[in-house]
Parts: sequence; structure tokens; C-alpha cells
Amino acid sequence: MSSINLNEIILLKSNKHYRLADLIFCQGLRAHYDRQIILSDSKYKDSFLKYYLDENFRINPDFEELNSIFLKKSILEFSKNIKTCDDNLYLNIRLGDVVMDEYNNINTVYSHGVINNTFIFNEAKIIRLISKKIKLNPFIKSISFVMALHFGNNDIYGLWGFNQEALDENFKRLNSILKKIEEKFNLPISLLLPSGNSIKVIDNHFITLCTAKNVIIDGSGFGDLITKSRQILKNNL
Repeated sequence: MSSINLNEIILLKSNKHYRLADLIFCQGLRAHYDRQIILSDSKYKDSFLKYYLDENFRINPDFEELNSIFLKKSILEFSKNIKTCDDNLYLNIRLGDVVMDEYNNINTVYSHGVINNTFIFNEAKIIRLISKKIKLNPFIKSISFVMALHFGNNDIYGLWGFNQEALDENFKRLNSILKKIEEKFNLPISLLLPSGNSIKVIDNHFITLCTAKNVIIDGSGFGDLITKSRQILKNNL
């Protein structure tokens, strides 16, 4: 059993609107619809996504491409209140509906995590990446896991819905990963647990992974957005 309490991982049973990668890249079946929800619903008024979309819509209400200038501005604005540690490794693992295919079947060849080769289906990959990171940065003293159990719950198309079997499968696979990491690296591990509601947690996770010195990013859309954002910040675009 891992020293991390899996029940403390934030559970997003129905995160159908606040999906950073889909709405910033403008991808998926309902991106335009959900952008309007973020812009009009007061529950999102202080969120990263609302800030970013507002910046873009002032210039071009029909925009679809990622705007590097506004993305950088938004990240820098929200990073003012988030601190990271240079001797800590921030490790992102995609959880939730990643174990399912789009029709809510568990562990098929079409599961989102299988198709995208995410860590939850590839323990060897994550161990290899941690080993490489620590070899390059031997001053790393601890590992923080940055993760949430995300279920898209697309109620319009009946896709990516929450169910207990999927949750149990996540816990089973994650327990195995955590055990191997603890045994292999013998470093203190913790779960990044920002305060606030689910929107604030998502924003905190995103900004932390964009700005921290040492990170390992999982695959799929959220990870792609973080990788792109870090490149934008690095290139000073």
C-alpha cells in the first residue's frame, strides 16, 4: 500500500465544461459550446480559462487557434500566487476516464490511455522517465504527484461517464505504480492538494506543471497543452 491516500485525489465525476486543452486548442465535439459556458457562467469568473478566453474574444470572437501571446500572459498572471520548489519533482499522471474507451468500456484496446500510451498503462515508461530526470538533476529530494480523477461526462453524446468500475481500475493501477516508485527511488512522495473548488485545483495543477523547474508530463490533451505552454514560456514568445 502506498503512503499516499488515494481517496484524497480530487474526483471530478462530471467535468464536462472546464477542459483546458479542448477549449484552448478548440478541439472536440463541443468546444465552441463549452467556451460560451465558461464565458457566461459566473462560477468560472475567476478561472484561468475565463481569463484566457476573454483576452482572445476581445480580438476575435471566432478564434480557433491557440494564441501564444495571450496564453503566456494568462500563465504569468496566474503564476503570481503559486510557488514551486526546485528540488521537488512534479509528476503528472492522467487519471479517470483514461481507462475507458469513449463508450465507457474498461480496459479495451481503444481505451483513451492505451491509444495515448499514458502512464497508467505503462509503468515501465514512468520509471524510466523518473530515473532519467533524477540522473540529470541529482539534487531532487522529493516527488509530488499532480493528478485528478477526471471524467468528461459528455452528456450531449453520452461519452466518458463516471462509473465505480473505472474508479476501482484507476486505484488498482495507480497503487501498483506508486509502490514501484517508492521501492525504486526511496524518496518522500506526496500528493499536490491545492485548496479551493475543483476549478481552482485544475488551475493550480496546470500552472504548477507549466512553471515548475522539474516536471514529468503524461500524455493526452492536458499534457500536450502543458508541454506547449512550457515551450512558449521558454522561448519567451
